[in-house]
Amino acid sequence: MIVGGVAVIGFVVIGAVLFFVRRERRPKETQNAASIPKAVSEHDISDWQRYLADAETFKQTDIWSELLSLAAQKPGREARVLSSARQEVLDGELARLFPDFSARLRSDYPALTAGDVKLCCLSLVPLSTFARALCFGSVESNIIKQRKHTIKKKLCTDARGRALFEFIFN
Repeated sequence: MIVGGVAVIGFVVIGAVLFFVRRERRPKETQNAASIPKAVSEHDISDWQRYLADAETFKQTDIWSELLSLAAQKPGREARVLSSARQEVLDGELARLFPDFSARLRSDYPALTAGDVKLCCLSLVPLSTFARALCFGSVESNIIKQRKHTIKKKLCTDARGRALFEFIFN
């Protein structure tokens, strides 16, 4: 009987500790949430939205048609990827059609690599993760997910960077 009473008291003590620990966290979470704006104003990223017109122009290129045909493949090891020569063509088209976007990304976020900027440009057009991987010469979609995670760490240093990341990748 005494052992059962001790167990009940133990559960009550553990429950009370958990209750107070959660209660103490709430003000911190609320305080952190208050320091980060819930909705970044459109003004913060509206100047980036003009680059969507460049994405529409990109859809008129020959390389876009090739990307769409590659994207239509069944994902797997047998899938054809964009050849090195065609990757150079793609890089040239992206540089030609997204010069301001690329320059601004590099200027505002100097930690971004050329590959990071390339993925950001490709993410402004509607391509699947698999299709983007093919643009980098890989059939593995995970390389895009890893690079996206790396970009997120580089961009999301402030509210404006988080809004930009969401704009590019959503």
